[in-house]
Amino acid sequence: MFVFYTLTRFGHEAVLIFFVLSGFLVGGKAIKRIRSNTFDIRSYVIDRAVRIVLPLLSALVLEVIVRHINSKETEMSTLIGNIFSLQGILCKPYIATLWSLSYEVWFYIILCAFACCILNVKKAKGYVGLTVIFLCFAVFTKLKVYYLFIWLLGAFGFLYVGKKSRFAPYASALALIGLMCALQLTSGSRFGGVYLENVRPYIELLFGLIASLFITQIVNYRPSSKIAIKLNNTGTRLAAFSYTLYLVHFPVISVLLHFGAPKCETVNIYSVSLYIAWLLIAMLTSYLLYLVFERNTGKVKGWIKKNINVL
Repeated sequence: MFVFYTLTRFGHEAVLIFFVLSGFLVGGKAIKRIRSNTFDIRSYVIDRAVRIVLPLLSALVLEVIVRHINSKETEMSTLIGNIFSLQGILCKPYIATLWSLSYEVWFYIILCAFACCILNVKKAKGYVGLTVIFLCFAVFTKLKVYYLFIWLLGAFGFLYVGKKSRFAPYASALALIGLMCALQLTSGSRFGGVYLENVRPYIELLFGLIASLFITQIVNYRPSSKIAIKLNNTGTRLAAFSYTLYLVHFPVISVLLHFGAPKCETVNIYSVSLYIAWLLIAMLTSYLLYLVFERNTGKVKGWIKKNINVL
């Protein structure tokens, strides 16, 4: 039971990986464009806003419905605060997983503000950027600022993608596994009477650094065998709605519990079968919401860029 529980509770480590990947794919590309003076603030804002908002709306709509089923209060002020990514700053997360989304949004905002300053020195937009940077600094007095550092490690990693190394991918992968074990030990654990939670931020920072190094290596590899290509294609299809799945799996769990889904205390065929069934229900629900919301991200971006000219 302990082993099964441990292998299925790497949620926080997955969020850290997501921060690094986001920094690598979004932050790194943006920094490269800022350096080459090709950064388009309007396109950046629209792309990031639509990418965040559509899946977020799907999760919030589902949560409102779930709360109605469970006869729980809607908490309108909290709902509005989460729409504007103020969870953890001025309000609590409306859904447990939304704690990380506020970080992601403010990562994007602070990078855009820096771009405004760098590309518009002594211009009105530059001073607006400085004001927003100050606002972001104020926000990160409420959030854990070292998560921003982890995101930046991913962003800078994008700028240092180099040649293939024979040993670096394996060494970094082993280091990540070791750090994941260390993070598990610091999840509310004690060792020798010492609270290991005190060193957790440093382990998370190191985890972010190693994850960034690992990513800079694996991006150089392309699947070549039939099995690798098939796995890659399957992963790509699953990744398409992974963001929605992350946001909505808690409301799905809440509904399952409401209708009497049992909590098992032993690992056997029955409990594992239930685990797989609940997992499939969560994935199916996420996919259906993805078809309505997240799948249309590109269309919405294109429509806004074509018809709305604000920035």
